[in-house]
Amino acid sequence: MMTERIDLPVSSVLITGGNGTLGRSIVDLLLKTVPSLKLIRLFDMNPEGREYFEKLLAKGHKTKIEYEVGDIQDRQALQKMLQGIEAVFHTAGIMDVTMFPNASLMWSVNCRGTQNLMEESLSAKVRYFIHTSSVNSVIGKEGGADLAESDCTKPDSWHWQTYGETKWFAEQIVLEADNLPLPNDLTIRTLCLRPTMFYGENDHMNILKILQLARGFGGKLVRIGTAEDMTVQQTYVGNVAWAHLLALKALTERPDDCAGRAYFVTDNTPLGNLSDFAEPFLKDSGMKLTSFSIPFKLVYFISLLLLFAVNLVRKFIPEWRPSKSWDVSMMQLVFPTMKCSFSRKEAEERLGYSPLFTFEESSERSRAYYRNKF
Repeated sequence: MMTERIDLPVSSVLITGGNGTLGRSIVDLLLKTVPSLKLIRLFDMNPEGREYFEKLLAKGHKTKIEYEVGDIQDRQALQKMLQGIEAVFHTAGIMDVTMFPNASLMWSVNCRGTQNLMEESLSAKVRYFIHTSSVNSVIGKEGGADLAESDCTKPDSWHWQTYGETKWFAEQIVLEADNLPLPNDLTIRTLCLRPTMFYGENDHMNILKILQLARGFGGKLVRIGTAEDMTVQQTYVGNVAWAHLLALKALTERPDDCAGRAYFVTDNTPLGNLSDFAEPFLKDSGMKLTSFSIPFKLVYFISLLLLFAVNLVRKFIPEWRPSKSWDVSMMQLVFPTMKCSFSRKEAEERLGYSPLFTFEESSERSRAYYRNKF
């Protein structure tokens, strides 16, 4: 990887969800590639993130980093966070795809929170707004290969139920705000990015969950299905972060060519079976993938029985739910069989995006991270 420098005509940015997997990667790249940036303000619900960013400050970066704890549902907090901010990276959101997801929380954070942030951004004269959406915003009941943005409209029903639906409507809030007037007679320019699921540094939901599951089963992960019947597309988090920086650059340089749109974000990570993809990370952590494979249909049948049993128990103990290791929804189980993959051509043409990290670099950096977690 060659670290590039980006010239941006903005001196201050706000990152919501700044302590998340993506938020941290955006900060890392901003510090390395945008030396002219004066202020990075981070807004996150997790107070533990403060220590991480204080260590970054101790390294002597010229860019000022501010870390504030709060909730995007709190308008007063947003007003404070947006003071003096020129560009917003809105990465905060709730993804709950467990057996019994908290639908009301996802609507409150993903939609109403985005609405709050957009309205307050307009009042604060923010010029540029980049929203982190997801490919799940347009995944319905059927998959498809190498899908372009023009292939994906609002689904009749979402595969990921509430999560996908809330991300779709959050997109509409952001895109409909594009080119709205600001109090200073300028306009705000907006766009949305739709990454696939991502892996890499600071991941706590994807590969790390698989490693934790294997650890709970004595250091072994049972292979499910084959590459032919279970395929997922993943993207390295560093490349997702890079797409955000290039999106901001495009908004500042050629807004009429790129604003008001949503873009898929992928890289050169090979498509494949999730179990196979996790194998090198398992080996690095002293664990392994089984040599045998359990047919997907058998796993699906067992999961149906488990779901029936869980629902039966909850009739008598409504608040009960299975342990995290077993709290897997049917949506999660079925998704890899849909064989969804997406094209980044639109992002390449309109945002000037191409992956900053090769797959080999992405794998090496990710392996170092997961190895240290175990």
